[in-house]
Amino acid sequence: MKSTTTYRGETITGLRKCAPYILQYMTDRQTDRQTDRQTDRQTDRQTDRQTDNINNMSCLNVGSGVGFAWEKYLRANLGDSIVLDCVDQYSPEEVPDSVGQVYKQNINEFSDIPDYISNFYIQNIEEPFDLDKRYDIVISNEVMEHLDKTDEYLKNCRKHLKPKGVLYLSVPSIGSVFGRFELLFGFQPHILEISNEKSRFGTGIFGKWGTPYTTSIHHIRGYTYRALREMLEYHGFVIKKSLGTSEGVNTKIFTHIPSLAPDILFICEKA
Repeated sequence: MKSTTTYRGETITGLRKCAPYILQYMTDRQTDRQTDRQTDRQTDRQTDRQTDNINNMSCLNVGSGVGFAWEKYLRANLGDSIVLDCVDQYSPEEVPDSVGQVYKQNINEFSDIPDYISNFYIQNIEEPFDLDKRYDIVISNEVMEHLDKTDEYLKNCRKHLKPKGVLYLSVPSIGSVFGRFELLFGFQPHILEISNEKSRFGTGIFGKWGTPYTTSIHHIRGYTYRALREMLEYHGFVIKKSLGTSEGVNTKIFTHIPSLAPDILFICEKA
């Protein structure tokens, strides 16, 4: 049975915050792979394995939602050099009205599954599953704060990576400078909800400023930079890069101090 606690989806806001850093890392990784291929060819050790071809880098978006903003962005910037798969709890036809009303505020309208998505899988990402495929890249943007069974979710992400594959994961941070200020003055941090029906309880003016909607979007987990870093390492990831991002605030302020940033991006390699 599908859980009602696992809905989340990538948002245009999250895309604007994290995409430039992820794209740069992907581009660098492609360059490294191309260099490796040239080295192999020079030493007569080049094989024809398609999985090693620079034109067949594969990416799985875990908790993709149905807006496909990430996929549109990656296809526009990387073209056919990346194979795109998605996994989410709902297909576009199945999104409940209670979820869709909030989600439409971010994407305006739902999309059919575009033809540049190779596969769209429907799975509960909080329970063990296996797609019988392994990927160079797994993306999961602003998903984890919506989940209860976060350990199973991270195990699923790691399982679907190839050896040395890369996970790009971002979450809002309860330990941001804004969250700390809210707690200091007795307000509920606006990114962490206490109700499944209504957001903003106890958030005061900060909720109105930081949360443009009144319907709950099920933010049930709050993460600090330190806690999430330790959890990723516990689940077999090597942190290659971490940085703070923010929407509407000068991102450069937080790039080198992610523990204070409103949002945290981790770029991790499968150990």
